Amino acid sequence: MLCRLYIYSLFIPLEAFIKLGPLRLESYRVLLIIGFFTWLKKGTSDSLHSILVCFVLFSGFSLVVNHGIAAALPPSGILFLEVCTSYMLGAMYVRNRRDHEKYFKLLAKLYMIIAIPAFIEFSTGFKVIHTFFEQITGNIQLERVLYTDAYIRFGFTRTTATFSHPILYAISSVTVIPIILAINKNNKSSLFTYLISLSGLITAIITAVTSAALIGIALQESFKKWYRIRDKIGGLKQVITSSIYLAMIVIQFTSNRGLVKFLAMSMTLDPSTAYYRTLQWEFTADDIANHLYFGIGNNEFTHPAWFMPSIDSYWLLNILQFGLFSQMAVLYFFAQMIKKTFITSSSAENMELLLAYRVLVISVMFLGLTVDFFDRMQPMLYFIFGTSAWLFKEEKLKNANKTISKR
Repeated sequence: MLCRLYIYSLFIPLEAFIKLGPLRLESYRVLLIIGFFTWLKKGTSDSLHSILVCFVLFSGFSLVVNHGIAAALPPSGILFLEVCTSYMLGAMYVRNRRDHEKYFKLLAKLYMIIAIPAFIEFSTGFKVIHTFFEQITGNIQLERVLYTDAYIRFGFTRTTATFSHPILYAISSVTVIPIILAINKNNKSSLFTYLISLSGLITAIITAVTSAALIGIALQESFKKWYRIRDKIGGLKQVITSSIYLAMIVIQFTSNRGLVKFLAMSMTLDPSTAYYRTLQWEFTADDIANHLYFGIGNNEFTHPAWFMPSIDSYWLLNILQFGLFSQMAVLYFFAQMIKKTFITSSSAENMELLLAYRVLVISVMFLGLTVDFFDRMQPMLYFIFGTSAWLFKEEKLKNANKTISKR
């Protein structure tokens, strides 16, 4: 029940909250607090969760260095809830294939439910869901810039639906799509079932009008095809891999932007947005170099007065805020996630899910160059990562039993 409620809560708009002193309590955070005590009672953990705990500890220590203990506690606690506890909710409550399918189908249904108001917002500009919750709660939270012409592309309004920004609406759907595709393939679903289950997710990508989501899907499908054919192409595999590395080296040393900036600028439909993101990397470079180990915390980075103090990259913001140790910890988590998906399984269904998680993690790493996973995106992302724990555990037990039987 807690897991189901938590999934529902991720789709409740940011207008629905109460203030408890300096803390802003939203329904998903309340459920994460309950989830934290549930986790303490069960005492379950795994190696990936331990890495995330290290990530939060390094981040929290950075905040202590920059702001002192009292100021560091609230944001550190929220980070722990949204990363570690969210991951463990997925790991604790998704214990087998049936649970896994049930909760991901629920996610797909919720995207279907918000698809109609999303299309209304897309075509008329009227933010149905946010306006409804503003009238009920009296809280106006959505940035006013989202109502301006800056968020109209090709004559349509970039849709937020229940999220606080169009890009979060689109990218969140990208994290669900590969798993839904794998579930449908394992169930040998009909074309109609495929289309229905993906309808709400595809609506998010279309109506948010963001290139990042399209690139995310393209990356997932490209890597999926690569992993499926690489064992069949023999010696060509080394040639293709070497060519990709060579292209990356050429971009790095011949482009005036470098590889990371080149990728960040390529993931946008708006040239001005691309240029703005390049400036973010340039303006933060000195602050990162001067505060390499512990970052600058919640202080503003050095920038001209006309430049907005926001960062549109998960990786850039993390190293800027929390420093090198925090960045290394979260990168190690992603690397270990990918490594675990390379387990060889005797089950075709499990192999399909392992591949789905692999391309998901890889695409998220690329998207993190040009998107910050803020608001509900962060807890949702780590919850989805947590739903893979049963799969890794099942395959680990199978391999252990095979080893014992051979002795």
